[in-house]
Amino acid sequence: MAPQDLGKNANMDRHFDATGEAPDAANAAGDQVQSWASPGATMSLFVLAGLAVVGQMYIVLPMLTQMADTFGTDAQKMVAASTAFGFAYAAGFLCAGPMTDHFGPRRIIVAGLLLSGAVAMGLCAVSVSMPLLLSLRTVQGFVAAMFLPAALSYVATRIRPEVRVLMISCVTTSAFAAAIAMQAAAQLLVGVVGWRGVFMLSGAAIMILGVLARILLLHNGGLHKPAGLKVAFTAIPSLLARPAMLALYIASLLLLGSFVSMYAAIALAGPESLADSPSGLMTLRLSGLPAMIAVPLLAPFLKRFPALRRVIFGFCVSALSAAGAMFAADSVMLLALMLLVFVAATAMTAPAIIEHIGVKSAGNPGAATALYGFSMFLGASIGSQAVGALRDQGFTTFLAAIAVACGIGAALAVLSRLSSK
Repeated sequence: MAPQDLGKNANMDRHFDATGEAPDAANAAGDQVQSWASPGATMSLFVLAGLAVVGQMYIVLPMLTQMADTFGTDAQKMVAASTAFGFAYAAGFLCAGPMTDHFGPRRIIVAGLLLSGAVAMGLCAVSVSMPLLLSLRTVQGFVAAMFLPAALSYVATRIRPEVRVLMISCVTTSAFAAAIAMQAAAQLLVGVVGWRGVFMLSGAAIMILGVLARILLLHNGGLHKPAGLKVAFTAIPSLLARPAMLALYIASLLLLGSFVSMYAAIALAGPESLADSPSGLMTLRLSGLPAMIAVPLLAPFLKRFPALRRVIFGFCVSALSAAGAMFAADSVMLLALMLLVFVAATAMTAPAIIEHIGVKSAGNPGAATALYGFSMFLGASIGSQAVGALRDQGFTTFLAAIAVACGIGAALAVLSRLSSK
């Protein structure tokens, strides 16, 4: 659900309760229900879930060596554990939007969290071979994809209009912050509990969040009218046939692809200044967190500027910071500063793309958002796999490629503006 679609029926919503009836009718039925969910509790739940669920893609990066030792392979091949999750996560987005429209967001959120946590806790943690691990990571990625589209849909129908933009910014930013936070957590824990223990703990946490979601989230009531799955899915080809939308989806692919490539390059092909320096690696991984916290707080200010302008500006800043990092690779602190700027630009660009896609969705926000998620995480999967396959090319080569990719993203955003379709 795109941000600009969230408030369309705000005034009408105020005149109806959670059963979808006018207050008098609800009183007559004796079944008045609170229309709006608690923004504080909902935001806390969704942000933590976004960190934990999306973080499952990145959690393996600090554990590649340990996992490779277990399965008798090398760290480069173990990148497939992230890629398998990412491709399945991207594919899951294509189903998650229509399924949310059909079954309602609460059911999809709860089911996605419980299933994702169960796979991580009970299956990934006891994998006895690499093929089994990759198969289960694929299953986990697909079911984990149910959360984010359903969460955005829930915000659209259950959160007061005046706080929706802030909540959407927080939820989408948490998905990016997961790349930082979950890598840092895994790096701290793997030496204590091992990589299987990290999966076990993270899976248990996700399952707890699933139980909390079932308790805290409001029932759909009359606010949700099931949509036909066939109708929801048929909107996808028509969106891809429009040049402006296709340009935005390719830009989305490049956005998260560049973001994941940056962190994968640091982990697998980092500069010599990081050699045998776990503290330096941790500094880089954490350097982007202040930007992740600041960007949602700046949402009211950023909202003053048109979404597409924010997209173009964000891509340009990302390109410049990646290029600047090429000349700062010998200094951990300078590299951390460039990474901070890069992360801030990415965190600003992502919700702006969602907003602009919604403007051009032609009445199909669910399918449009599903394609956005698919594009983003397809890019993430390609990015991590490309770095793993080309790690011998050197850190600065990856930085140059990331800068070029972000420049292309800016150009595609401009093209989407020029296209009338």
